[in-house]
Amino acid sequence: VESLANTGYSGDVVFSISNESKLKSGVKEYLLSKSNSQSEEGVNIIAYEVEWTCFKKSGESARGSGEGMNNCKMTNVFGDAAGNPVDDPREPRPVATARYELYWIWSLQYSKESWLMLLDVRDVWFQLNPFEQVNTRDKVTGELHLFGENADAVRIGTSAYNKGWLVTAYGRKTVSPYFNE
Repeated sequence: VESLANTGYSGDVVFSISNESKLKSGVKEYLLSKSNSQSEEGVNIIAYEVEWTCFKKSGESARGSGEGMNNCKMTNVFGDAAGNPVDDPREPRPVATARYELYWIWSLQYSKESWLMLLDVRDVWFQLNPFEQVNTRDKVTGELHLFGENADAVRIGTSAYNKGWLVTAYGRKTVSPYFNE
């Protein structure tokens, strides 16, 4: 967040966080310190607390996602027309897959002309405002820019982390054709 703020970026930064009671000391205070709902300037952190009900591959209940090893369902994310919570209608799945549903839900809070960027921020350092050099072409809707990891440096098959969760979630047979991607 600090490297992004230092670029002069002004806008929302949306996070999915663990249950508030599980946050490390000082994390909640930091997130609140970067919430500028009263101002239009600077970084404004919006944090959504997402609860998961997770299961081991055997089907027994698990504590947490297990770094992608367990399949999970979202708790209190879906609702009926009256706003009452309903059970997650989908089969349990890896959090790394289910997170895309959350991105879509959160994106509905913005206009069709808004610029959205999805990142795995555990290893991101900003040097420039990420939208500064993107050609906006005035009020374009539905435009999509895709960027990937540096495939010359890391491929799915050589990344222990990415290969590990993908193989665990979908099986080696399904993932192995993408090892060179």
